[in-house]
Amino acid sequence: MRRIIITLLTFIAVSFGEEGNLSLFIYGGVRSEYLSTENNTNFKIGDTDILSIFAKENFEILMEVFIEQPDNFVDFERLYLRWEKFDIFRVTLGKFHPSLGYASMKWHHGLHLMTLPDRPQIINFEDEGGPLLAHGVGIRVDGLEKVGSVFVGYSFNVINGNQHFGADNSADFDKYKSVVAKLYIKPTHFSEIGISGAYDPTDVYSELLNKRVRTTNRILGLNLVYDKPGGAEFIAEYYKIDELISDKSAWGGFILISYPLIKGRNIYEFRPFLLLEKIDWETGNEWFTNVLERLRLEEEEDEYTALAKKTGYTLGFKLSFNPLIALKLSYTYSDNKDEKDAWNVKAVLSFMIPAYGG
Repeated sequence: MRRIIITLLTFIAVSFGEEGNLSLFIYGGVRSEYLSTENNTNFKIGDTDILSIFAKENFEILMEVFIEQPDNFVDFERLYLRWEKFDIFRVTLGKFHPSLGYASMKWHHGLHLMTLPDRPQIINFEDEGGPLLAHGVGIRVDGLEKVGSVFVGYSFNVINGNQHFGADNSADFDKYKSVVAKLYIKPTHFSEIGISGAYDPTDVYSELLNKRVRTTNRILGLNLVYDKPGGAEFIAEYYKIDELISDKSAWGGFILISYPLIKGRNIYEFRPFLLLEKIDWETGNEWFTNVLERLRLEEEEDEYTALAKKTGYTLGFKLSFNPLIALKLSYTYSDNKDEKDAWNVKAVLSFMIPAYGG
């Protein structure tokens, strides 16, 4: 913890000495959840996210430090340098979220700005059983250009690949590199239609599983988005994951719909939402089998709470008292394919502290 704090303070001090704009945000909250499978209500302090951005001319430095509860585990979730030359060419070096879909790029670890209390399972982080590439260390080249009446964008990533098996997520852990690419159009400023894909080979010894893990994933993703701040929100994403070693496939996705019913002087926004999500895979899929086994050993979770074959239905709302404080309440029913069906109720009080902006 001391090393993280010293690094963060050093980053801020250096930034103060330069001409440019520095922004620092702290995200956190408290939460409660009732799980039908455990017949138990729990309360806990939520995870804390510290996000700092320094921008000067064509350069941007971003650092995101995440403190995970209840273990006080500290990690650098993002740390990169970005250089931009016009809108059509931008280079990012460091640790970042790969360009799969739309939501993973928009929703960082500070969940206060997100409508949902948690990410849909298909795009969840690696240590929560998410099957996709959520982090990577390497290089990303992307850009956006207006062509006629629409914007056309692209992104190409070469990174160190998945972090599912206890590897150090700040460096390469095998000889393979993962490649991610995305093409998209923006018919309006806040909408996106995109196609993304990845080739993700892994061959590494997992100390947690006490065996060598060898998989190769080929991922195809589609996304359709209408996301206007303060207005309607519609995000639909679908992914197909082909595991080439076992020749088995998996598929899943989600649809999120929300709309602010109340916007006023005393209530900043009252936004009901509906989330539909699905995950399924073929029996014998080595990738999903290994992820499930790791989650059971590390988290001591049952299969239905870690990465279930399921269809999930979530209803809820986000009540924003102002841009800094919000209450999220949701009810989720999971129709689990191989396990007992489950439901849960979540209540999250989240906050954002703009510690510095200049």
